[in-house]
Amino acid sequence: MRRHNIGRTVVRAVTATCFAAALAGPAWAIDAAIDFGRDVLPILAGHCFQCHGSDEEFRKADLRLDTADGIAATLVAGKPDESEFVRRIESGDPDEMMPPPATKKPLSEEQKLILRRWVKQGAAWGRHWAFEPTVRPEPPAVKNQAWVRNPIDRFVLAKLEAEGLAPAPEASRETLVRRLFLDLTGLPPTPGDVAAFVADTKPDAYTRLVERLLASDHHAERLAQQWLDLARYADTWGYSGDDPRTAWPWRDWVLEAFKTNMPFDQFVIEQLAGDLLENPTQSQKIATGFHANAMMALGNTYDYEEYRTETIYDRVGTTGTALLGLTVGCARCHDHVFDPVTQKDYFKLFAIFNNIPHEGKYFGVHGPRLDLGFPDKSMEEKREAIVAEIKRLEETPAEPAAGAASLAELRIDGAKAIPTWKTIGKPAWDGESPPDRQGASASFDGASALQAPNAADFAFVGKFRIACAIKTTDPVADIVSKYDWTAAERSFAFGIGGEGDRLAKPGFLCAWVSSNAKQFTGVQIFSSIMVADGQWHDIALEFEPGTSIRLVIDGKADEAAVVLGEPPPVIAVTPRPILVGAGYRNGQPDFHYTGLLHGLSISGEVGSPTNPVSKELKTLRKQMAEIDKQRVIADVMAELPQPRDTFIHKRGNYNAPGDKVEPGVPEMLGALPAGAPANRLGLAQWLVSGTHPLTARVAANRLWSAVMGVGLVRTPGDFGTRGEPPTHRALLDWLAAELVASGWDQRHVVRLIATSAAYRQSSDASAELVARDPANLLLARATRRRLDAEQIRDVALAASGLLNRSVGGPSVKPDMPAHLFDDLVPVQSDAPWKPSPGSARHRRSLYVTWKRMLLNPTLATFDAPSREVCVAQRVVTNTPLQSFVLLNDHAFVEAAVALAARVLAEHPGDDSARLDAAMRIVVSRSPSPRELETLGALLADMRTHYTADAAAAQALIGPKAPAVKDVPPPELAAWTVVASTVLNLDEAISRQ
Repeated sequence: MRRHNIGRTVVRAVTATCFAAALAGPAWAIDAAIDFGRDVLPILAGHCFQCHGSDEEFRKADLRLDTADGIAATLVAGKPDESEFVRRIESGDPDEMMPPPATKKPLSEEQKLILRRWVKQGAAWGRHWAFEPTVRPEPPAVKNQAWVRNPIDRFVLAKLEAEGLAPAPEASRETLVRRLFLDLTGLPPTPGDVAAFVADTKPDAYTRLVERLLASDHHAERLAQQWLDLARYADTWGYSGDDPRTAWPWRDWVLEAFKTNMPFDQFVIEQLAGDLLENPTQSQKIATGFHANAMMALGNTYDYEEYRTETIYDRVGTTGTALLGLTVGCARCHDHVFDPVTQKDYFKLFAIFNNIPHEGKYFGVHGPRLDLGFPDKSMEEKREAIVAEIKRLEETPAEPAAGAASLAELRIDGAKAIPTWKTIGKPAWDGESPPDRQGASASFDGASALQAPNAADFAFVGKFRIACAIKTTDPVADIVSKYDWTAAERSFAFGIGGEGDRLAKPGFLCAWVSSNAKQFTGVQIFSSIMVADGQWHDIALEFEPGTSIRLVIDGKADEAAVVLGEPPPVIAVTPRPILVGAGYRNGQPDFHYTGLLHGLSISGEVGSPTNPVSKELKTLRKQMAEIDKQRVIADVMAELPQPRDTFIHKRGNYNAPGDKVEPGVPEMLGALPAGAPANRLGLAQWLVSGTHPLTARVAANRLWSAVMGVGLVRTPGDFGTRGEPPTHRALLDWLAAELVASGWDQRHVVRLIATSAAYRQSSDASAELVARDPANLLLARATRRRLDAEQIRDVALAASGLLNRSVGGPSVKPDMPAHLFDDLVPVQSDAPWKPSPGSARHRRSLYVTWKRMLLNPTLATFDAPSREVCVAQRVVTNTPLQSFVLLNDHAFVEAAVALAARVLAEHPGDDSARLDAAMRIVVSRSPSPRELETLGALLADMRTHYTADAAAAQALIGPKAPAVKDVPPPELAAWTVVASTVLNLDEAISRQ
């Protein structure tokens, strides 16, 4: 299905690295001076370093070509014809030519000529451009002074004039206002915004508009979107469980930082190490959620230490990509093949992040956390009132359930058997007594059990306690159970070895309590003390709803017991009678106990129609549990009191330690500042200290791409030798220096870019210019680009009038297909999907719940990343599926209905006036005569269709379509198709 395109035709092209090099200057020409960093190093890195680089294991012929001394052994400076290096690269003999044919990395004739000329000119060695110090260049002189609006334009125009080109004319005012709104806020202008700007003829109209947009909350949202990709922000943990997490407090911290124009150096320091600042504020602690965004595996199918180290690998890699523009992760297994980052350098960074606590086990794994309380004070007050009432009721004596007088306390020993209970097998009552105890013990032979006569007996609704003395060597057995997982009748169980569950240890106590009979929802506890050793042990299980669970062994609480999940506020009631000496499997006794049992006591709160106190307690605990779900617990960073030792991981294997390393930074970039601590704070201070050239360049490039659509370095995550060189090196260095000199003022840099003449150019281009510079590397025009996934959805919501513009707060869930997630996630996750109520589901896409392992399909279709890892640049595709989504996705159909209703209600008049209004709302301009004719014909066709088929009209607009006075469903349906067509224009989802 094609997307309607009644706008202008646009040529899209793919950037080629060789073209970038060509634009940098004809370095390969006979009379050109060769620049090692720009011209030679990328060739060596791409074709030679794999076999002749820093990694000894892969190095061929014991020859290094990544060092000056190494390559000097292969050449004679100034004499290419006497150099083995040149002979090999120019050879046609497959046995001698370099690179060998087997590598499938042949050199082009131009590349061979560059290397020959380099040797002839003296073979001077140097550094990659990105590792050279940033020297603030003077803006160059230009001929066309009248075009220049600020220093940025001098750098752009100087290159254009050197190429014999002129900049494009300024875009129309309608195009400029829409461009500014989309680039600076991510939202389109209203027709009123466009009309006001077009009518404002004062000289400062443009700069005033820029200042207004920069000061808006929506500008903060726009910049935050790019930072969230780098920070791999998401609302779930990732991996197979993909459980939900509370991440939005950190996202709101980012919004506030951009809103208040926090200096970038402070922005970095607080996110990496806010908790290590002197007397850190709650806000500074929340900021460290930047690295708490790393994926975390929860469950029982992975190696604990392996996945702890995986989070550190992620943090090192993210720091390298987001702040240094380096692929440092390549040095995890060996020295970086292409850039001067050693494996030791990598693990010096690893050591900095190796001191973060990693707590809990299985589904209880987590890092440091910060309790932020409740969103509002009234919830805290309500909870306190419920706690007080629960305490009062707990102190009120409870009446036993009808016909269950023995429930207050039940004892089983040889002196007092239970004649009313059903006997399964042949338990005996003459076993030996525990030391210092009276009465014989019950003896179970591994095939016997006792079963209560009524399912209501011991159907606990509140706290309970099970205690007894045991003597056994049985590794797996249930002692007391009202739990049958195979029959989906889960309640509680207490035994040894956890019915053979892979989480439990044979011979160790285990207990489960579930609030849901159909699927486990509750708490598990696993003992750390062996009890199946043939000795007598006093054991007890104590459970407090919504509060605690613990195991007591020989009079002492097992403090090292592993607790997974949270104690549920209620306990599921099942039709299974309680069993002693066995458990259940599919309705039948199983997991039988073998051994002696003495003095069993089972007591607790039992609910029944005759026990109103217990019923009220159950209700109150449910209410408290619902309130507690609203408590905000943020994931943050913290330091262990005693740092962990760090060792190089041989070949990147976490359980193959090599040499010990100390915290630090890559040697080729210097060292931590004098007096700085060797921890996250010291790293953050070093990153923004100005002692190395990367952070400022990377940040300036990111701001340029946020406004201009693509960076001066078009590989923003890789400033190394395998990345693309900057299209305007001097401009990038000037912007980096300006950022630092301004006090790391990001808004200042954005303002400079947005007010430049280079930004204000038209995106129209002649066929000649497109052929000469298809990727617009010379910046001879504005770059036309498709909007990001979030903006595409937001533009449709804004045009329709549905957009909820509130800022910040918890993530929301828009409408999604029913049960989309059910078969893809375990029961511990956030299935089923429940759309947010009211207008919350129409909030900006920045606030949409970001589920890593199953991203919102609408956003995913338009190339939004899953955020499993740091993403410095999104891949942009153009597929038929995108047109299908724009035409049929519920969100866009709903937007089309609302836009149609808006146009009909707000613009009474003839069809031409309404069509004009629809185009001005969506693309900020009036339609051309031909477009008006095309849309009018479509409207007439749809009127005929839906007038003849009222049922189809109603099906399209849906039962909740907004009512418009004097507009019947067929008319609204016809206009809905027109609105959908306009929203589906290529121009509607593009920035001109």
